[in-house]
Amino acid sequence: PAPRLVAYVTAGDPDLTRSREILLALGRAGADVIEVGVPFSDPIADGPVIQRATERALASGTTLAATLDLIASVRQTLSMPIVLFTYVNPVLRMGTDTFVSRAAQAGVDGVLLLDLPIEESASMHQALEARLERRGDRRSGRRGRRRVGGHAHGRARGLPLVQPLLQALTGDMLH
Repeated sequence: PAPRLVAYVTAGDPDLTRSREILLALGRAGADVIEVGVPFSDPIADGPVIQRATERALASGTTLAATLDLIASVRQTLSMPIVLFTYVNPVLRMGTDTFVSRAAQAGVDGVLLLDLPIEESASMHQALEARLERRGDRRSGRRGRRRVGGHAHGRARGLPLVQPLLQALTGDMLH
């Protein structure tokens, strides 16, 4: 298969206006998947570069709601899958039902919940699977199933973050 580019952007770094410009530029440049990070005050799973980007985004006032609004503002222009990269606390603060509804309305294709324990993930997985519907990739004409990730719920045999991205790129599950 051809090489694929997965680009990561922290929403709100340096501000939401420039984040929107960056997302659109990534689309024009041919990114195959875009991960949009939600800034969180305790980014324990992130390295120093993303931690600093998160600090700048929080300082600019970026929230989960603002991140979903940002995605919605570019969704009609961007054809590649958009994966939301977040921690579970912002989701719980928003409310799971509200989050799932807003993510679906914004056009999110996948969700990586970085710190969601596998033992507590089944209900979130079911809620997201029920709302994140099939959507075609306008560039390839392929249809893929939107995925919930973070932990692959036993499906990817130990590849917790790779599975949803591979699913988004190829439409296939790892076996």
